[in-house]
Amino acid sequence: MDEKPRILVVDDERLHLSVIVELLGDEYTVMVAKSGIKALEIARSSSPPALILLDVLMPELDGYQVCQRLKSDPLTRAIPVIFLTVKSDVSDEAYGFDLGAVDYIIKPFSPPIVRARVATHLALKMAHDELAEYNQNLELKVVERTNEVRQAEAGRNQLQLQLQQAQKMDSLGQLTGGVAHDFNNILSVILGFTDMAKRSIASHNDIKLTGYLEQVETVGAKAGKLIEQLLAFTRGVPTARELLNLGEVVDNGFGLIRPIIPSGISFKTDFDLNLPRIELDQVQIYQVIMNLCINARDAMDQTGEISISTGWFDGHEMACATCEEIIPQQQIELLVADQGKGIAPEH
Repeated sequence: MDEKPRILVVDDERLHLSVIVELLGDEYTVMVAKSGIKALEIARSSSPPALILLDVLMPELDGYQVCQRLKSDPLTRAIPVIFLTVKSDVSDEAYGFDLGAVDYIIKPFSPPIVRARVATHLALKMAHDELAEYNQNLELKVVERTNEVRQAEAGRNQLQLQLQQAQKMDSLGQLTGGVAHDFNNILSVILGFTDMAKRSIASHNDIKLTGYLEQVETVGAKAGKLIEQLLAFTRGVPTARELLNLGEVVDNGFGLIRPIIPSGISFKTDFDLNLPRIELDQVQIYQVIMNLCINARDAMDQTGEISISTGWFDGHEMACATCEEIIPQQQIELLVADQGKGIAPEH
């Protein structure tokens, strides 16, 4: 069963209070106050009334003063006030409405009229509260929806940037493929004629010239390998894993990295060439090194030193930051460090 609405009756005459309690007690929980001070105390309590019936003629604080204080207090200004008084002058009634009262009933009153006015203003108060709550919920939903739209827009912009970047990389891959194809044709001609030249001079036993041609052949082979790696990198095609020395792989990758790093940045390398060979995808290592070096370049504002080293890392009993598995033994480490300001702790 729902709790009855609370009505506060304020009057300094005990008889008048008794009449109102008898009149409204069946339908409402009627609270009484014999002074304006007590009425304000009840109105500001944790269980305020839903409506106040307020006499005007009272000692200390009259009804008009009580109403004025109620309407100036954010905690009580929404409580409907009905004046119930013997003051019947039109100016008194108008003054009561100016102070914020919702109704003005003159004594002696008709009981049905009082019941009807109280019920009407309570219904209006309930409708007003429901409307206010609905508007508040609607505003919250609008804010939530606005945030969702903004997040969706931000996500769309991010996807658009990713698409543009992917299109750039695709265009770069196509361009690189065309250039590499032509360059491979040129290399094939160079290496072909070099091989024929070596055979032609073999009978002349010219060791010096043979050495020159072998150097041309070696450099040409390296150039072909570099083009192959560049194609695999730009197209994202993985190469086969091989048993290689990590330091040698990184050292060979400088041919791809150095052109994109400003001259104001120097490299310091320290590769342990005695490390055991491990299974590597060279293209993936190049991608890792290139990403780290580009980040280092941006972090140092294109000036400073990047150090790259390979060696042993004793992380026994430490957890991997990615998979969170415990590292069981020594690991081979690839370390890239720069002189940038670093990442803030909160990030």
